[in-house]
Amino acid sequence: MPATAYFTTSERLAALAAAGQAWLGTPFAHNGIVCGPRGGVSCHGLVVGVLAEAGWSLGENFPTGQAGHARHSRVEVILPWLRARPEKFAEISPVAVGALLPGDITTHRLGLCSHHVALVLPGAWLLEVWSGRVAGVRSLVDADATKRLTGIFRPLAS
Repeated sequence: MPATAYFTTSERLAALAAAGQAWLGTPFAHNGIVCGPRGGVSCHGLVVGVLAEAGWSLGENFPTGQAGHARHSRVEVILPWLRARPEKFAEISPVAVGALLPGDITTHRLGLCSHHVALVLPGAWLLEVWSGRVAGVRSLVDADATKRLTGIFRPLAS
């Protein structure tokens, strides 16, 4: 039986939208995962936190690392880690904006390798946080939001 995406019901999509909304404005903090204006979150912490609040649990820690890793290294960390969990994620190919669905985790080239993740929210929004900024959304029709897209990983129902 083929694996089913987790975010397919109206209830789960509503929970995803509400969770994403709750994290907006959370400032960047290296390897952080605390929601709100007095908290702090990294790009991977944002994805994990929103998905957990929306009812989908990773069940383990996302890999942490140095924010500046991609400035001086071509060694991929995030893509191999996601690919090693086919029971948790379906890798979507080809990697194209038209393939994106709410709940999808996206990877993006940042410097020399894929070292940024974001999350697709209902309404064709990409939720992300960058160093020195707060968590926010960009429209998927904004070419700047997706021009460095390197991977799409869809959380699966257990």
